[in-house]
Amino acid sequence: MHPPYQRPAGGRLARRLAVLAVAVSALAAATAAVLAAVIGSAGSDTAAAAVIAYAASTQSDCVAPAAAQDSWSQWSAAQVTDAATIDRTGQADNVPLYGQVIAVATAMQESGLLNLDYGDRDSLGLFQQRPSQGWGTPAQIMDPVYASGQFYAHLLAVPGWQNLPLTVAAQDVQNSGYPGAYAKWQAAAASLVAHITGAGAVPVAGSGPVTAACGTGTVPAGTPAKVAAVITWAESAEGTLYDYGGTCTSPHSTDMALHCDCSSLVQQAFKNGAGLALPRTAEAQWEYGEAGHAQVIALKDAQPGDVVYFPSYLGKDTIGHTGIVTDPATMTMINAPETGKPVGFASYNPAGLPYGTHLFTILRFISTTGNSA
Repeated sequence: MHPPYQRPAGGRLARRLAVLAVAVSALAAATAAVLAAVIGSAGSDTAAAAVIAYAASTQSDCVAPAAAQDSWSQWSAAQVTDAATIDRTGQADNVPLYGQVIAVATAMQESGLLNLDYGDRDSLGLFQQRPSQGWGTPAQIMDPVYASGQFYAHLLAVPGWQNLPLTVAAQDVQNSGYPGAYAKWQAAAASLVAHITGAGAVPVAGSGPVTAACGTGTVPAGTPAKVAAVITWAESAEGTLYDYGGTCTSPHSTDMALHCDCSSLVQQAFKNGAGLALPRTAEAQWEYGEAGHAQVIALKDAQPGDVVYFPSYLGKDTIGHTGIVTDPATMTMINAPETGKPVGFASYNPAGLPYGTHLFTILRFISTTGNSA
């Protein structure tokens, strides 16, 4: 009989806030000197160069976009989001990374990483847990956070689980009729967890770590130092997983809330690279620039460091996406694209935009002379 799930002391919100506080504290301690230099010395090429050096020195391991595409092509954005929920619940409950890998691998086998409202007999949800077996009410089991918490509570109750092969540990929780079925998902789960958390290397019992690295791209020769610092900061987030509403204050953190969405990537790149404060959302940034805080640039005149804005799924009359120009010759930008996909490079060619071009705008927040527009 499985023990009932008990929330650890302090409540989930308290634990999430604690994780956030630790991550923000660490980020502040590491970057305070650099940010003070940049913000206190506006226009200083030396300060901008310091940001470039800092970003390069702190680049963490991550899954490069090409590798991510190869290993992630089987998973939809919804499936990756469910995996991220499993990981974030584990983080909030202080479950080691290996435990998160076990949980994700189990969900891959049980439900295909989908929150199913059906299953064998009365099985439901990501882990196909059964109300009749004491896992919770149907409504509770269909809550991915609750279901993940249940899985972790049972896993942590298994003696020596951290030293067990993944398939054995998963079976001790699930009591499946197919006890060896979880093993085939070990590599996929480890890769997915490494990418979602930005951990780079995930230890798995009985195997070596899963690890990969991605570079910071290149900045064209002759790019003004402050612009180069903006691009370098943005490129340092390459390969980290998008999180809608994420602050982008620590893209390689194990806390997804500190990862980037499209506008926070732009906001933090300009803040950390040039000491320039931009509004939070893409729409607000666009309005801020159009109000005289930036130059409006023709497509043919775009330069590295310019910012592209255009409508997205929010509708053809709403600015919903943004990215930073890295190579005007190929119309390439770095951006945080959407749920389930990592920060990386994409085309901003307006001919390929599905929501029309009437609001397509390129703004230059830093002039070519190094002074803010």
